[in-house]
Amino acid sequence: MKDYSRHPAVFGQPYALYLIQKPENLTEQMDSIHRLVLPGRLLLSLERLFKGSKKALVIFGPVAVLRSFADPLGLLELEDYSQRLKGKEAITWEMGMKNPSQTLEKLSFISQMLPLPEKEEFWWQAVLYPQPLASWWERMFKKGNRSKSPKFKVKIRAVFQASDKKRADDFRQDFLKAAGSVGLFMLPQGHSTEHMVKFYQDRARTPISSAVPVLNPEEIISWLN
Repeated sequence: MKDYSRHPAVFGQPYALYLIQKPENLTEQMDSIHRLVLPGRLLLSLERLFKGSKKALVIFGPVAVLRSFADPLGLLELEDYSQRLKGKEAITWEMGMKNPSQTLEKLSFISQMLPLPEKEEFWWQAVLYPQPLASWWERMFKKGNRSKSPKFKVKIRAVFQASDKKRADDFRQDFLKAAGSVGLFMLPQGHSTEHMVKFYQDRARTPISSAVPVLNPEEIISWLN
């Protein structure tokens, strides 16, 4: 793989962006990925990208971990697409869940808003914070901790680009209306668009609110698809 690796100081080790060419294998690999990133609390970011009628799934994560999954996931290292984005060219927002403990339904409403016109882009980002596995005691006696499945806190961000600001605002309004039907809502934005874009580009460790869901790999991949 080509060496496009970045070295963000916040993570303390090289990170890189990869195209997932075999997304059908991702769910079964997430247990192993979780096991490798958990000891160092290393972040991952899964990102579904739409441009016109095209779509792709990419992953941003520690090079030392993801290189082990190059074959099963068909990973192809990429330059970071998000670095070409300037704040004035896009609108961006963060999402939360009204009831973070509920099961997140598949976001089928997104497919109903597609395909986009050829020059428009929608980016759907899930920054994953690995959570410790429940102990046998918690699985036996604590409600909600019965599964041995790995879990991640999920910071949800979205970016939409269009040449016309009214079109961008209308898209976000329609998106948020549809998202509300599955318990998602837009978190209050206390930052400028330029700062929000920078958070997206850096896959930033911004404060985690109580509205951030904790999901298993099947739930995460279901709504990214």
